[in-house]
Amino acid sequence: MKPPFSSHRLAELRAKLDNIDDQILELFAQRAGIVGLVASEGGKVGVKIRPGREADIVRRLLGQLTGDFPRQAVVRIWREVFAAALIIEGGQKLSVLGGPGGETRLALAREHFGPLTPVRHHARLQDTLDDLQNGRAQVAVLPDLAERHEPWWPAHLLEGAQRLYVIGKIPFWAPRAEGLPAGLAYLVATVPPDASTHDHSLIGISSPQPLTPVEVQMAMTRAGYQPTQIWVAPPAHPGGLCAIAEIPGFATTAPATGQDGQPLDVTLTVLGCFALPVGDA
Repeated sequence: MKPPFSSHRLAELRAKLDNIDDQILELFAQRAGIVGLVASEGGKVGVKIRPGREADIVRRLLGQLTGDFPRQAVVRIWREVFAAALIIEGGQKLSVLGGPGGETRLALAREHFGPLTPVRHHARLQDTLDDLQNGRAQVAVLPDLAERHEPWWPAHLLEGAQRLYVIGKIPFWAPRAEGLPAGLAYLVATVPPDASTHDHSLIGISSPQPLTPVEVQMAMTRAGYQPTQIWVAPPAHPGGLCAIAEIPGFATTAPATGQDGQPLDVTLTVLGCFALPVGDA
């Protein structure tokens, strides 16, 4: 039988917790100071978010974690740390597409970027993308490629005043506890993504004629790719990209010729990349 837990012992342990909290706060202040130096000395230009580096920081910390502290809490805490760093560096705004699944996308954005990050809401896709083109937001939160409605990517991702890139996919924490948003969303910005240690890339396939999934697979095989997923736009969709394939790794360029050295019958374009999510494993 355990001895009674004395008030003196409780006060002693609470004092230790207070001391640790003070040290954590001091370290956060030191981190903020270094972030400020990065901002003032021009370490970042354009859009400040670096999803690849953020992903690797979280993975590194999870790899060092010992004891009983919950792994998902590390992800949550450092997501707030990243949000605080962006505030120090000048702030960031999100533009979230509403409509079907819009509430889930908003919840995923809040989970990933923190509840204090400013968010703009739009019912129309063009208004959401215009926020990026006009600088009213730095990141757009758009539907999962597999959602069963008019896809957002065929006529928009490669068009406009500035080229757009997929730079991330959320949620970054894969296991979904009860009550958490269970959908997927993609992050789009006007700057190319940065690499992490575990990435997947999205390759756009353009063709003057509509393609079937089998034809897309054949084209990707000729190019030397092994897609993990393929999305094909509706046949009636005018112009733009006709398909997207997801491949392992971080791609920066796509070939114009097949492995046989002959020109491909389609045009391949790297649309962006995203860090693979982490989980209990």
